[in-house]
Amino acid sequence: MILRRAIGFVGGMAALATAAAILLVALAFGLYGLLLPQIGPVWAAAAVALTAALVMAVAAIIMLTSVRRPTGKTAAAPADLASRLMELARAQPLVAMGALVAGGIIIARNPKIAAAVFGIFMSGRKSGK
Repeated sequence: MILRRAIGFVGGMAALATAAAILLVALAFGLYGLLLPQIGPVWAAAAVALTAALVMAVAAIIMLTSVRRPTGKTAAAPADLASRLMELARAQPLVAMGALVAGGIIIARNPKIAAAVFGIFMSGRKSGK
């Protein structure tokens, strides 16, 4: 009974997600068709992309503001660098996302930095022997 209800719930959520995706694609085509005669195909496509980005940004802000923050005392400070960075990412998700993008750009330009950062993270782990 519980498994059947869970499967039904997952199926319903998948159907709703599919319907929402179809709706967004239809709205994007409608916006593109509306803007095409006025500003041309390139600018119409850019306007559709900008609108999609704005909708995603608003949705992300709504989701981030609706998350409940823990009110209790925090645990003792983590020992290694990776744990401290994960705690920072949980506390400040927007700052962590910006740092991640900046780090990705830096690593893409100089892959030697990736090896150094990987070595730093791995040095904090204890061997299982």
